Amino acid sequence: MMTQARPSIRQAHKDLTRARIAEAARQCFYEKGVSETSFEDIATAAGVRRATVYLHFANKSAILADLLLHNLEEVRLIYERLCGLRAYNVASVKKWLESYVRALVRHRQAMRLFQIGMATDDTVRVMIENYRESVVRSLGRQFAAFAPEAGRAHAAAVLMVVKIDFVADAAAQPEPRLEVEAALDLVAEELSAMLAEPVTAS
Repeated sequence: MMTQARPSIRQAHKDLTRARIAEAARQCFYEKGVSETSFEDIATAAGVRRATVYLHFANKSAILADLLLHNLEEVRLIYERLCGLRAYNVASVKKWLESYVRALVRHRQAMRLFQIGMATDDTVRVMIENYRESVVRSLGRQFAAFAPEAGRAHAAAVLMVVKIDFVADAAAQPEPRLEVEAALDLVAEELSAMLAEPVTAS
């Protein structure tokens, strides 16, 4: 039986350097803003030469996309926890929504990068659309309302994910511009209704 080859030491070193550069960029973006951060700033923070930064990332948009991809994966894992709830009534779904909001509060700066990316880069917008589709597919394995591949029902499933993300992000702001409890109640009611019908085994 063939075993999967381990990454070479050289590749492992490249991956570690890339991760260090990305994390240094994240901190620089938080502290100075994306537009005010130079590759020289990132290189200094990462402890590498500027040429090394260019070796891994063509520009700041590429770094931003890498950071956002990591953030989106963390959010996708939050949705996986939704599939593991013991009950899907309004109260339990609202608790899950509140846990999502708490996660966004902890990562508020990361969400700011998320919003910058949405506004400035078509590649990032496609990435976010793909993430939402992956969430719908994941939920669709367990809940009938998220299972349709096309049409109005599929559009409703994607819009539900958009609504969850919007309300959770709005609720996580220091001074929310909406009535948080009312918004969470409304989304919990709608989402719990969509989760009420499981996918039936064929």
